[in-house]
Amino acid sequence: ENLQRILSSPTAIYSPAVSVDGRRVAYSIREAGGKIVLRERNLASGQDRLISSRGALSYTPPSTPDGKRLAFAFDVGGGIEVHDYNLERNCCVRRITKGPREDMMPSYSPDGKQLVFGSTRLGQAHIFIISAEGGNATQLTPYAYGERIKFVGPDWSPTGNEILFYGESKGGFHIMIADPGRR
Repeated sequence: ENLQRILSSPTAIYSPAVSVDGRRVAYSIREAGGKIVLRERNLASGQDRLISSRGALSYTPPSTPDGKRLAFAFDVGGGIEVHDYNLERNCCVRRITKGPREDMMPSYSPDGKQLVFGSTRLGQAHIFIISAEGGNATQLTPYAYGERIKFVGPDWSPTGNEILFYGESKGGFHIMIADPGRR
């Protein structure tokens, strides 16, 4: 069998993401009492550290290319927002987005200065870009009134000149690439 079990739990484990250096894995886990927390496991030592215990599912936690910060999305008062955490200082959850609905699936640009994420802030799922420090988000995908559109799962290319995502539009399902410089 070509599998290595790095973590086992009698409760649900969600959304693992490996660090840039390959030494750590961030993941969400439902604790025995039902609370969901975000943890990071050191793969060499097997030791875990708590990143957030806010009690909501933290989705797809990628780290910056330099490995100093971790981005994730979790529920804030009925909406899901993108946050980050300073891995170097082992502290400080910081809210990045402030949309009226669900902002999730963050991915850092190769220089770590921007995040791309999926959001339902327009009523349907679209892709947005924001500074890694927060601020105003810019929509990347086209909006078409009255048309069924769903764009999700953004991932920044290693070169930084393309963002890959998938979704539904114009009556079909697609994998698409966008140039983040042409918005």
